[in-house]
Amino acid sequence: MPAIDPFDRRLLVVSGKGGTGKTTVAAACALAASRAGRRVLLVEVEGRGGAFDLLSVPRSGFEERRTPLGFSILAVTARDALLEYLWVFFKMGTLSRTLARAQVVETVTDGVPGFRDLMIAGKLYELTAWRSTSREAEARRRPHYDLVVVDAPPTGQVLGMLGSPRAYRGIIRGGRPAQQLVSIDRLFREETRIALVTTPEDLAVAETVETLDALGEAGFPKPWIVANRVRPPAFPKGTRAAGTRITPDALAQRFREAGADVSDEQAGALLTAAREEEARAEAERRQLRRLPARPGAELPLLARPTFGRAEVERLADSLAAAPGASG
Repeated sequence: MPAIDPFDRRLLVVSGKGGTGKTTVAAACALAASRAGRRVLLVEVEGRGGAFDLLSVPRSGFEERRTPLGFSILAVTARDALLEYLWVFFKMGTLSRTLARAQVVETVTDGVPGFRDLMIAGKLYELTAWRSTSREAEARRRPHYDLVVVDAPPTGQVLGMLGSPRAYRGIIRGGRPAQQLVSIDRLFREETRIALVTTPEDLAVAETVETLDALGEAGFPKPWIVANRVRPPAFPKGTRAAGTRITPDALAQRFREAGADVSDEQAGALLTAAREEEARAEAERRQLRRLPARPGAELPLLARPTFGRAEVERLADSLAAAPGASG
């Protein structure tokens, strides 16, 4: 089966179990695509500001801003998306401003089941399909992006966002909103690449498998799987068998022949550490083999006390080298 190109659609929705590093992977995807010459927007929808903090970028709120890494960034909330929707699509600027000062917006977006997901889905439609075809978008000088990368809700919630347009089609059946629901649903099912981030751990892999099944049952295309924080093998390729057989005194002799003064005890401690690390790496590989398909990208475990731009840049290098990644 051909490798999946994560950057071949208008929208890349990045999800994963909490703690798997989906925000970091989303930022790395945005950087990798930007380096390949695309105009990219990274969108955060959870309201945590994680992507801004990760990149050391001031929080911009509901405003698209260019980052020093070459792509733009935006934080989307359901409240802001609803107010913009009334203003842009229905020319209700006065009503939008009035509602902005009232508590009713929060009551609707937080209290009506699925409405928050729907408003965020609508904003993603505005950023992609609507801007690429609307003369009004050009008149308003809204920038066009080749790719919008979404730091999406975790796997337990992402299907709610992706399925919200179809869920509301039974409620909103006429007029422009109904037509837009059809367009948003088409965007998610035909012009969106879904990326699922997992780590090589039992719970993360199990939740990824469950999400793959749920997305398939809901009729969404096969996702692109990213294995994050994967340990490299302790022994270089082709040396694993020798590493398991060599004795401490033989290893110490090899070091001495190379000019290093290493005792048998030191060589034994080194071998023990390497074999324990190899055992951990093999346990992770067994976890990843539980996935129904091999991950489209494997990102290395970076032993860092904190994460920032430098780590995002390194992961972007790995993503750019993944099979199928255009550019």
